[in-house]
Amino acid sequence: TDVSQISASQEYLNEQTQHWKSLSDSYGSGWPKELEVEWQQCRKAFNQGLKELKAEVKQNESRCRAKLRTIDSLISQGKYHAAMGLYEKVIIWYAQLPERNQEFISRQFLSVKEQVENLKDWQQYIAQPRKPAILKEAEIIALNPLPIDQQVSEVKHLRSEWNSLGNTGTEADIALNHAFDLVFRHVKT
Repeated sequence: TDVSQISASQEYLNEQTQHWKSLSDSYGSGWPKELEVEWQQCRKAFNQGLKELKAEVKQNESRCRAKLRTIDSLISQGKYHAAMGLYEKVIIWYAQLPERNQEFISRQFLSVKEQVENLKDWQQYIAQPRKPAILKEAEIIALNPLPIDQQVSEVKHLRSEWNSLGNTGTEADIALNHAFDLVFRHVKT
């Protein structure tokens, strides 16, 4: 039932098959038929379980490979937020693959990882100076209310711009996000 144990399980089955063969061969035609039938049923069930696990791993590997291509495509289309969001999911799926299967897609994974890390650096570079300026604009709107239609439009615009900068996860960014949310908590739109 554990995908990380596929190769160990296969080795175990091979060892048991050899052991069984050496035991049964020494008895020749005197080996009970009922035991042979029971052994074949157990072996068949074990092989079926291994086959299902291998199929699950292959499916997960294919999903990772396809999503890595999708991330690469999203990045080339300029859809950076979608690419970074999907990458977070792929990290989890990749980690669930057995080491052997990770090796099959490691070059593709590392290439995408490098691209996403560069995007995160750029995101931080762009967001760091821009967020305080947007926060200032939000504070001005909060302190000097506009006519309701214009206020709604401005708040939506600032929120959209803020969200487009993303989250870098730094302490300063978390503090800015919290301050931005506080400003608009009490603004009527």
